[in-house]
Amino acid sequence: MRDLKIDGLKFIMIYCVVLGHLVYNDYGLLLNQIIYAFHMPVFVFISGYVTSIKSDYYHHLSWLKKTIIVYFIAQLLHLLYSYLLGYHITWHSLFHPAIAMWYIVCLIIWRFLIWSIFKKTKDFNLFIFSICLAFLSGFVPIDDEFSFQRAFAFFPFFVAGVILNRKNLMGKLEKIPLLYTVIVLLIGMVVARFIPQYYMPHLHYEDWNDPLTRIVQTSIAFVLCFTIVRLSRTEMIERLAGYGKYTLWIFIGHTFLVRENLLENLLYDNLGYELKILDAQVVCVIYCFIFIGLAKVYNRFKVSLLH
Repeated sequence: MRDLKIDGLKFIMIYCVVLGHLVYNDYGLLLNQIIYAFHMPVFVFISGYVTSIKSDYYHHLSWLKKTIIVYFIAQLLHLLYSYLLGYHITWHSLFHPAIAMWYIVCLIIWRFLIWSIFKKTKDFNLFIFSICLAFLSGFVPIDDEFSFQRAFAFFPFFVAGVILNRKNLMGKLEKIPLLYTVIVLLIGMVVARFIPQYYMPHLHYEDWNDPLTRIVQTSIAFVLCFTIVRLSRTEMIERLAGYGKYTLWIFIGHTFLVRENLLENLLYDNLGYELKILDAQVVCVIYCFIFIGLAKVYNRFKVSLLH
């Protein structure tokens, strides 16, 4: 049975993703310091939570084919876009997922690991191993090639989602008092705000501060992730479930609109106006509903073809 509250939370998180990509000025960096501390960890957690462990080989293969096709179409369109913008395109560009396309590559890696290599691994052992992979991956001198660093840095959150679903622990999470949850969430966000850098787990370590930063950021991200998931278990969040179904459309579509900060530069060059946080929130809503609308049109067109 589909968890509508999870769908609602997905929409809130994709909203945060788009918002984080829209603002880069001083106000935006302050906002991103907090948003980046939790939005992708929560997103990865949700991906793990909705990953079916009991599905068969043919279901896995079907999902993999569809996902790879979507990825390559989006990646090729981004490369064409880059070429039209005057960038030099090489074969090496194919190994670097464009903007947010890294998430699709990581999702393929995570589900492959869960469906095959770690299929019979005990939950506790799997979680500890994922933590070790996240920490040790930074010592490997590979950065963005096929999203290597992100795939392993975020893997523990995916595993946590898988385990929470498999063990039916969401009910126990819901029993945590809301007041305690809000207090812990606020404390976590304040701590995240004052960490020297926001959560960017896509670079390998360059000095001894980097592994320590990863440990601190991952710990805070887990606290924020579970508190946000707990707070999302309400009927109000469930009302957003209808929008959460179109997360992939928003996710891929917005990457073309935020390329080169086109809107921000257009406003600044022509009007001398710098996009503020409130403006960005309005634009973010517009972007989300543009692609929700496109998704609905596509679905209706597909249904009409079948008839």
